[in-house]
Amino acid sequence: TGYEAAEKYYRLPNMPNAVFAANDVIAAGFMKYMINRKVRIPEDIGVVGFDNIQLANIYEPGITTISIPVKEMCREAVRLLINMIEKKTKKKHTMVFKNELVVRRSTDSSAAIEYEM
Repeated sequence: TGYEAAEKYYRLPNMPNAVFAANDVIAAGFMKYMINRKVRIPEDIGVVGFDNIQLANIYEPGITTISIPVKEMCREAVRLLINMIEKKTKKKHTMVFKNELVVRRSTDSSAAIEYEM
């Protein structure tokens, strides 16, 4: 889907300066399309992914991404599920997990601004 989306962006009269993909696989597909058309990353367009899978570090250029604490989120989801089953409760819960911007070469140095959520 990133590859297909890139085709639409590529045809725009004025491409954006950067895109934020829903995940790193989509970001990689987007970048592949652009690189195949000689669009320079990050000079012509910056790309940011989400989830910090290993591909983001291996892909060239490395994909700037948002790293999320997957193990911690899964642990909490299981804990809440077991608690709901044992106590037969349907109480809603909101949790906030700390994430991190991992800056790699798919963005220029302006992506290194302080990021906190």
